[in-house]
Amino acid sequence: MKKITVIVFILSFVLMACTDKKIRLTADQVKASLVEHGIVLPDKLSYKHSVFTERYNQILPEHYVIDEHQSISIYVFPTCEAAQEGYEDFTKKTATMKLVQHSTFQVANVLIFYVAKDEYIDKRIKDAAESLLATK
Repeated sequence: MKKITVIVFILSFVLMACTDKKIRLTADQVKASLVEHGIVLPDKLSYKHSVFTERYNQILPEHYVIDEHQSISIYVFPTCEAAQEGYEDFTKKTATMKLVQHSTFQVANVLIFYVAKDEYIDKRIKDAAESLLATK
């Protein structure tokens, strides 16, 4: 079951990448989608340093620690292509690292890293990301 969950989240990235290049999302739209799906983000940003909070393609994320087991980083790029370049930058910089379990979502110009261990993965994060596809 754990492998299936990981595969589903990996496929989420592939399926959601740049489906509509005209969509331009904001951090507020991403956060609103998370809230609509029942995810409570803290009022304060986290400045915890990790590979999921680094600058990629010249963009720093808004990073939130949801609870002691989950965190989310939201990168908002100027274009869909820039988000893809940000993900490529991430993969280059972390290629030789052993990363903690995480899920990656790209929707239009937004790149999201969600960090949680198997037993704490919240499907609502994926649902919130997918719902952004309907945003025009």
